[in-house]
Amino acid sequence: MGVKMGSQTKEQTVLDTPLDRHPLALQEFLSIVRNRLNVISTSLYLLESSLEAPHPHSRYIEKMKHELEALRKLING
Repeated sequence: MGVKMGSQTKEQTVLDTPLDRHPLALQEFLSIVRNRLNVISTSLYLLESSLEAPHPHSRYIEKMKHELEALRKLING
């Protein structure tokens, strides 16, 4: 969850700001996306560790992890 600022979270305020209107908006946006990717990555890790190996769904988890890595590379340049 984001930090509350009045009735909106800081995250929502950043997401509502056009990226070309605020000099730090892009960096803040990328930071939010990185945080979300970390949450998804942690969830995948916990899911994977709860499955007994070899599990038929493990290959799907691996594919999701590869997609997360591809997104990280796009974001980080």
